[in-house]
Amino acid sequence: MKQIGLLVISIIIVLSLLTSVGTYALLSASTTVATGEFSAFSSESINIVNAPPPTSGLLRTRYSTQQITFPMFYDSATYPTGPNPYDAKKVTSPSGEIPGGWAPGDQVTRSWNFQNKGAAAKFTKVSANLKSLTDKLGKSISPGTPAYQDFLKNMKVTVYSPDDGWRNPVFNGTFQQLINGNQTLNTMMYLYSGCSNYQPKFVAAMDLNAGNDLQGVKGVIDFTLLAEQCRNNWFDPEDSDDDYHQWLNCNSTTPIKFECYDSNDRLQATPDSNVCVVLTGPNCWGGLKFTLNSGLTCIDGHYQLNFDGNKYGLSPGGQYTASIYNGSRLCSQTVYQCRQ
Repeated sequence: MKQIGLLVISIIIVLSLLTSVGTYALLSASTTVATGEFSAFSSESINIVNAPPPTSGLLRTRYSTQQITFPMFYDSATYPTGPNPYDAKKVTSPSGEIPGGWAPGDQVTRSWNFQNKGAAAKFTKVSANLKSLTDKLGKSISPGTPAYQDFLKNMKVTVYSPDDGWRNPVFNGTFQQLINGNQTLNTMMYLYSGCSNYQPKFVAAMDLNAGNDLQGVKGVIDFTLLAEQCRNNWFDPEDSDDDYHQWLNCNSTTPIKFECYDSNDRLQATPDSNVCVVLTGPNCWGGLKFTLNSGLTCIDGHYQLNFDGNKYGLSPGGQYTASIYNGSRLCSQTVYQCRQ
């Protein structure tokens, strides 16, 4: 079972700082425009608390998570104090991509800028909240109405990571998916201690086939990235809204993803032959071991094991422990339950 400490901080205007006991990862976020210029906007700050070193038993995973929320993709009328509306063009906010509101085929790109002044962290999930939506006449569009649902379905969102030069999406979906809850990133985004100018990129686009009822709509959307500590937390969350269980499929393949960090919590991008995963539990005969030569793959420090539950005869309802080792050093553990 994952152990979660959840803190939520909405990033709006005023600089805020949470304090807590422990080791901190201090990050600040501010918007940038598509050209890379920074907007004149006060950053907000969060703390990520590191798990204490384990004294015995299972290493604690998913120990501390925090959400960073920021409004994006709005116009100057619906959010007058926003730093970077998509319909205005001024010195401190050189946007103005889509005056008049959204229309089919429109696309807007925004980036966040992070500075990490504390311990290493990683972004694992993304979600969104549609705070308001109005039609071209300024009339509010209510949740559940056809136009509201059309907007959610026809707004496409793509998130890119600076880790690979913004080449491959770490998320590609719709507003509908993001509104429904946290969506696990295809690849985690890593913020090492001391990094600066770390800029995830968000691209929002209205589908060309969207109906006329969406012509000129305007909204305010809060985007949220879920940040987790890296220390003792090598496993990535699975693509599930259930934040309290990890699951193994008895009759099919389950992807088990993780990163490898050195003693200073720096991501090790080069595949390490000393890294292995050991799975223990019912029918595992003392432990199933997987290495780079037997099941594990690694791309830029992101490992993956496609575990076939049917092949190894896992027991439905059984509890399994996955342990990551680097040589003889136990680095991280998590507990799975097996389901059909």
